[in-house]
Amino acid sequence: MTHGDMPKPERLEEAKPCPFCGRIGYIEKILGMWSICCYGCGCGTGSSPSRNLVVNAWNRRPTQEELAMKTFLLQATDPQ
Repeated sequence: MTHGDMPKPERLEEAKPCPFCGRIGYIEKILGMWSICCYGCGCGTGSSPSRNLVVNAWNRRPTQEELAMKTFLLQATDPQ
């Protein structure tokens, strides 16, 4: 496969904006594996043979309770 034959990433309309920079993610399938990448900041998902799995991973946001628990645990284990 030459560079000109590479599949083009498509804009991911059903996804939430990037959690870090707010831009839209792009999804692509390479060698049978789907992944999503933000071209604003470069963050992305891992690869999966399931398109739905990477879209769900991209769209997942922690709940307020999850964030509070993580903050608590980080503060509790801080060596200061």
